[in-house]
Amino acid sequence: MNGDIARFTKHFYEFGPFRLDATDRQLLREGVPLSLTPKALDTLLVLVRNSGRTLEKDELMKAVWHDTIVEENNLTQNVSALRKVLGQDFRFIQTVPRRGYRFIAEVSERWEEIPTLIVRQHTRSSVIIEEEQDSEPEDQVVSNSTGASSRGTLGQRLLRLRKKPAVLTAGATVLLVSAIMGVSLLSVRRRVFRASPERTDLPRTIPPLARGDPDGQGAIPPLARGKYLAVLPFRAEGDSGWLNYVGEGVREAISDKLFQLGDIRVVSVPSVPEMSRRKTAAVLVKDLGVNLAVVGSVQEAGDKLRIVVSLEEVAADRQVWTREFADSRRHLLGLEDQILASLVTALWLPHNGRDLAQLSVHPTENDAAYDLYLRGREAVRNFNDVKDIEGALQLYEQALSMDPGFALAYAGLADASLEMYEQNDEKLWADKAIHAAREALRQAPTTAEAHFALGSAMCATGHFDEAVAELQHGLQRAPNSDEGYRRLGSVYLAQGRTEEARRAYEKAIRLSPFYPDDYQTLGEAYLSLGEDDKALATFQKLADLVPRDAVAYEDIGLVYFRQGQWSQSIPPFQKALAISPYYQTYSNLGAAYFYLKQYGDAVKMFERAVELNRDEGLSVGNLADAYRWSGDKDKALTIYDQAIKLTVQELQANPRDASAMGNLALYHAKEGDKGLALEFIRRGRSIDPINAELIYIEAVVQNLAGHQQKALKALSEALQKGYSPQKARDDPELSNLQRPPAFARLVHE
Repeated sequence: MNGDIARFTKHFYEFGPFRLDATDRQLLREGVPLSLTPKALDTLLVLVRNSGRTLEKDELMKAVWHDTIVEENNLTQNVSALRKVLGQDFRFIQTVPRRGYRFIAEVSERWEEIPTLIVRQHTRSSVIIEEEQDSEPEDQVVSNSTGASSRGTLGQRLLRLRKKPAVLTAGATVLLVSAIMGVSLLSVRRRVFRASPERTDLPRTIPPLARGDPDGQGAIPPLARGKYLAVLPFRAEGDSGWLNYVGEGVREAISDKLFQLGDIRVVSVPSVPEMSRRKTAAVLVKDLGVNLAVVGSVQEAGDKLRIVVSLEEVAADRQVWTREFADSRRHLLGLEDQILASLVTALWLPHNGRDLAQLSVHPTENDAAYDLYLRGREAVRNFNDVKDIEGALQLYEQALSMDPGFALAYAGLADASLEMYEQNDEKLWADKAIHAAREALRQAPTTAEAHFALGSAMCATGHFDEAVAELQHGLQRAPNSDEGYRRLGSVYLAQGRTEEARRAYEKAIRLSPFYPDDYQTLGEAYLSLGEDDKALATFQKLADLVPRDAVAYEDIGLVYFRQGQWSQSIPPFQKALAISPYYQTYSNLGAAYFYLKQYGDAVKMFERAVELNRDEGLSVGNLADAYRWSGDKDKALTIYDQAIKLTVQELQANPRDASAMGNLALYHAKEGDKGLALEFIRRGRSIDPINAELIYIEAVVQNLAGHQQKALKALSEALQKGYSPQKARDDPELSNLQRPPAFARLVHE
């Protein structure tokens, strides 16, 4: 076989006994390859590249799951899997409470030139250009592996901002803030709702929920479609600290027991408290997709605990039922029984004596143990540091010393132990979590909660197959749990089992068809499968369900944008702006105009985006590009200087930010500074050599520097790694390359 010897540069990180091959994407310990899932490896790469710096959880999730939006539990699973592989003899990943993670081991970085045999032949997947050799030395790092960036870089991309609207970009020529990367990666905008201020003067009796809220964007299902109910957090009236944990304990108990009855759909317990921190009750019931709501208050009345509970029919604007319950705090379990029995009657639920007998079964008959359990739940829910978790563990253990058969206390012990494992990396806590969850299951083998507890412990420690099995067992016992199916879908996604994840999310929607977030989650699952048409239909259902939700229309526009259908993306972006004028939405619309070469319209949109947020470097860079291509070069140069200043600030905060280096390369190239542009793109690619978007930026920079053959070579590599051919076709920065036949062959292949 005839061939030439070439030099291939590989990029490594070394720490402890480990070597991380960033080029071939493999972790080795003393030369032995170790098994990691692709997402776990992505997580490790991001942590190592930012060693010594605390990465916020949102930032880390954005870097690893740039193609979709996932729950925080997915990140926890990846970190747990990494700690399992790295072992307990070495300490590498530190948890920063309430913030994120930091890679704390000393890291050394190496590049090695490895001889490879290059066989000169044409294939369907590559184009080798030999006619003209550039005399300048090759200084780029070539990657032979596929993958995506640990962070969205500039050029033709939508930078995903978690829990914020996504923003599109118009190309390596225009740097946009939001969602589309490559051919298959699309980040959708998270739903954001406006809420009026929470009331702090709730009277002793519970009034009906406020009506006619103009900002309420959710959907209220008609009662003819079924009963959909949420038990909202109970208001603590008074200064006694114990009222908070008692009120939340009553809410959880009522929700869990109503969930066991037929003919009613109850929003799962974990969904409500988190959302209630950000929204008023009037908005909350709509966002949860319910037509009935239980609201209440708890109050200390002398030596008694006073609880007022009301049932609200949301659509009919009426209070169906209200009642006051009072007894000694020591008799809280009996109070819960009274409340539940009255609610079952008020809800018109068919039942028999066996149903009520089953609902009246207490998790423990020891009131003191139950109080300790509730205090432990409160400590975990609001913890600030390890001492709070340690306090919760002690409370659970005290409860178990009073009642060794208290299954819920074992489940709480499992949760707290998992949190300790996250905080200090000690395998002992992971083992304790699994042991406690198994004990909860042994004490209560027929309850879904016990299986869900063990499934969560298995998932957090990287035992995904066991987690799936336990979640499935739990769903057999609680087949109406939409939350259970959402959790199952998240585990499937962590395993890369996207088809099963999609089915799980579809099942969650069938169980809770008026809960808007389920539609967005399903739409994202379709996108990860590359099923754009189904994603589009799902986002349209979301828009139909919540017609005043700007995010739904933005997601529709993003799908069209990803497909290169610039004109079709404009109306939904405009509709989103009519509902909520947000700076990223203006950038998305400007990007669509830019690709259509309607530069005057693009300028207007980008100007509005910058007016709303002058500190966002990508938006400023977009505006500079639009000025430049609309013919106002002097103004473009001034704006490029502003974009460079903002991007340098990003680089000062994180000197290894490959995205910022790519941005700087583009800005300098467009200003005409060839030397700085080539240096920044070289540095950026040396840090992140497999990022398709960064490789595309190199193509643009090389082209602007007059190196057309190098530009075509980089473009070929970017397209092979999934960069959008349509964006390359419509990018004005490559207009001189788009005419020769070689370009057509590249984008076609």
